[in-house]
Amino acid sequence: MFEAISVETFNTLDQINAIAAVNPDDPRVAAAISQLRDTAHAVLAAAAATPDSYARSTAKAVHDGLVSAAAICERMRQT
Repeated sequence: MFEAISVETFNTLDQINAIAAVNPDDPRVAAAISQLRDTAHAVLAAAAATPDSYARSTAKAVHDGLVSAAAICERMRQT
């Protein structure tokens, strides 16, 4: 699952406070937000195919966490 998030995105997220402070419109920030959302939706879609309710529930929690991370990053761009 986390292979879906690139090394570049991990690096951007690691430095997002500094990047957003200098340039909130930095394309790396937008790309990281997009990749978080895309990964969240991919996790949920993959889990929908499993009959295991625990796996679906866990995937929903991961989805919600990634969507929340994207929302936090988006707020940092606006501040």
